[in-house]
Amino acid sequence: MPLLIATVTSSAARTEDLRLVKRSDARDSETSAGKPLLLGHLDLIRLASFAITNEFSVLSFLLFDSSFGLLPPEDQELTNDELLATLRSYGQSELIAQLEDEFPNLTIVGIKIRHNLDGAVLDIKKNGFVSTQATASAQMFMTKAWRELRLK
Repeated sequence: MPLLIATVTSSAARTEDLRLVKRSDARDSETSAGKPLLLGHLDLIRLASFAITNEFSVLSFLLFDSSFGLLPPEDQELTNDELLATLRSYGQSELIAQLEDEFPNLTIVGIKIRHNLDGAVLDIKKNGFVSTQATASAQMFMTKAWRELRLK
């Protein structure tokens, strides 16, 4: 899957715009590609919640422990199931509370979502990295989320 990065650009004609560019293009020149969209732990939770209300299903979270290492696969799966159930049933506030209370050493560094209508899968990671085969769906979703959630 192509690795894209969400960047915010400014121009004389428009104040700001979000676009997805190939990672190599973003590295070539920050001024021409724009400023990367800096997504952190809470931003990814907000994106996951936003996805659910915008015709997407959240498939999984990518979780790191306090040493910034991936959880073992079995722990990743069990914890994901629990966190996803909380998000779906009770929303983002309860998910944040659960992470703080039950999993204080975990950080969400990525989410994987799937569009309910066309099946497009987006793998969104911190700092605005997006992996997908469906760049048009990714562009539409990320732009809408950026505007409505006021992401930086």
